[in-house]
Amino acid sequence: MPRSWIAKSSLAVLLMPLLVQGYQTPLQSNLDHQRAQWPFDQHRNRTGIHVFSSDGTLKISSLPSTEFTELSHPSFPAHKVRIKKSNFCDKTVNVYTGYIDFQARHLFFYFFESRKDPEHDPLMMWINGGPGASSSLGLFRQLGPCSVNENLETEWNPYSWNSNSSIFFLDQPVGVGFSYADYGLPVTTTEDAAVDVYAFISIFLDTFSSFRERPLHLAGESYAGRYLPVFASYIVDQNAKAIALGEKPIQLESILIGNGATNYMTLVESWYTQQCTSATVPPVQSISSCVRMKIALPRCLKMLRNECRDRNDALGCRNAAEFCSQELSVPYHATGRNPYDISKMCEGKLEETICYSTSTRIVKYLNQKAIRKELGVDPSITEFSTVAWNINRLFDQNLDLEHSTELYVAGLLERGIRFLIYAGTYDWAEEEALSPSQYFELRSRQIQKLRQTRNPDPYPHKFHVSQSVSSYVEQYGKEGVLENGGRLPDVTVSLAGRLHNMRSSGQKLRFYDLHGEGTKVQIMAQAQDSPSVDEFLSTHSLFRRGDIVGVTGFPARTKKGELSICPTKIILLAPNLHQLPKEHFGLKDQEQRYRKRYLDLILSDDTRRIFVTRSRIVNYIRKFFDGLGFLEVETPMMNMIAGGATAKPFVTHHNDLKLDLFLRIAPELFLKELVVGGLDRVYEIGRVFRNEGIDLTHNPEFSICEFYMAYADMYDLMEITESLITGMVNYLTGGNVLKYHPEGKEPKIVDGKEVPPKEYLLDFTRPWKRYDMIETLEEKLGVKFPP
Repeated sequence: MPRSWIAKSSLAVLLMPLLVQGYQTPLQSNLDHQRAQWPFDQHRNRTGIHVFSSDGTLKISSLPSTEFTELSHPSFPAHKVRIKKSNFCDKTVNVYTGYIDFQARHLFFYFFESRKDPEHDPLMMWINGGPGASSSLGLFRQLGPCSVNENLETEWNPYSWNSNSSIFFLDQPVGVGFSYADYGLPVTTTEDAAVDVYAFISIFLDTFSSFRERPLHLAGESYAGRYLPVFASYIVDQNAKAIALGEKPIQLESILIGNGATNYMTLVESWYTQQCTSATVPPVQSISSCVRMKIALPRCLKMLRNECRDRNDALGCRNAAEFCSQELSVPYHATGRNPYDISKMCEGKLEETICYSTSTRIVKYLNQKAIRKELGVDPSITEFSTVAWNINRLFDQNLDLEHSTELYVAGLLERGIRFLIYAGTYDWAEEEALSPSQYFELRSRQIQKLRQTRNPDPYPHKFHVSQSVSSYVEQYGKEGVLENGGRLPDVTVSLAGRLHNMRSSGQKLRFYDLHGEGTKVQIMAQAQDSPSVDEFLSTHSLFRRGDIVGVTGFPARTKKGELSICPTKIILLAPNLHQLPKEHFGLKDQEQRYRKRYLDLILSDDTRRIFVTRSRIVNYIRKFFDGLGFLEVETPMMNMIAGGATAKPFVTHHNDLKLDLFLRIAPELFLKELVVGGLDRVYEIGRVFRNEGIDLTHNPEFSICEFYMAYADMYDLMEITESLITGMVNYLTGGNVLKYHPEGKEPKIVDGKEVPPKEYLLDFTRPWKRYDMIETLEEKLGVKFPP
């Protein structure tokens, strides 16, 4: 089973008309002047780059529909264009089909003029994924002017992307759809395919130069997440050469990627999340399968990073990819589920229908003799298929998907090429998000635009919070307050917190986990509770994981019993610019956790509990000593003498006094001086600094509590210490026994198996056993110390 695949997203139908609506570029004054002569009046010859002169223009609308017009150019003797008008799919606009040929390679295309303003609207190119999938899948399923019904007839699509742009659908690489090669090996890498796509665009634009000055947008889905960044990078690099030669570049402006397979490592990581968590639908794998996947995933990612990225070793990368596929991908295909909609089962065999029955209709429709004749399909193509599986396997054998395509995206962003990334919630086959650098770049641009337009203001001055998340859960989460499926629309509350998990069920229902004060509550946002559907969609399109939001709404409980708040208003209070680690996996890098403690706090409830527990410990100690009549004091942190304990001090410098001073290694000397001065019972909780070794249990700076008491001996202090510690443990845990994990609570992977962490039980029940130091040492060491 191939590891890379085609995807679909109904969201794409809505995006394109909004993106390009009203986008107009003035044409040069000579574009309406049709030249009847061919070849061109003038031509240029650029070494190694095949581009026609735009000085000679053939108007595309003059082409006949009865036969191909074959166009050639003296500068490109190995290239030609075969194109014709076709009475196909959209009766309201001019439609063209044909081939652009370079040597033995022939790429087939469909071209639809814009329904709105064909003389001025921008140009769009759509490429399907696979690798090996025909662009007819995008054309007939979602994006093109028509679809194919059960009677093998076309039906009008009012939401077609040619509503506001002229668009061509390209079957690439050769061997896909109606594209073919006369001889030789097919294209088997994205980098090779980029050369053909660039030649296609260049020949098309120079042949029909009325399109030369228009903005070009490249769009695709699934494996196009790999295709398009590489294709666009090749275009940008060739544009730089063209500009240096004083020639006109291709007007590439943006890239649109739906459910894109751009970063193989994040793609693989999402496979576990999709199959074994409730990120989209309830888990689809058994618990035992999910345990095996979770154990295999760190090894998989490590192998990919070492072999495919760091070492770039083909054999090692192949082994890593096969291991990841067997452990994480093959189990999903065994379920029989649709890889492009995890909520559904596959319709028919994957290899025959790609899990959608509509694929069968598309194949039958395009294999009709009358349709093939109308399109001008080359007679050498005996039978159409939606996916060229031989191309898919060849790309897979060349490890094409395992490349670091996200680096191409970063390079394009640096050069001003815009990206629109959209992903379907139920698409198992593709990654959920971008790489961290891509995310930061796109998110920063989005927020910068909001700061300029203030529609809405991404950093509002004030949001009134009527209740904390924890008190909301305590008040409305009690049994009997809200029944399952119940709502309290007459109650209005305002909460604020950070968004974590985000889910959707269609366009008009969104779910978020709102975290605050160590508690979470679900936001259940419905379009019916918003002033309008358009406002609902535009508002919720702004939110990302990690954003801090304010929610005004009413309490509710879902039919499954989960406490929620239904917002009548939800606003962005502070956007998160950096990509959060995956919710399920959290932050595993220990150094990152310590260096970015704020991030660790966002993601880990255990870390937050440690902070809360420490605060409770300090408060208990203060109450304990205050209850015994002790006085809390603060003593100097810097002194000319490093005393109070035997340790190497830190040295600092006082600029005004021009003195070197020591950071204290203990508060002992000052506390004893206070006892001498008449403060019979004193204690201090504060920081001390010891310039010595560092490990998991020793830090150069740490908090210490020291107390001193007049008219007492060591036995009194033993009693106080024992009472303090035992009482504190009981106060914090409700008992006297603690579980201690010296190496952390996380299980470790040893030889591919999960090993539980070490665990010890510590019993603080009084009375504690007391040992005489000298006697115990003599007993344990088997020696007798001199008197």
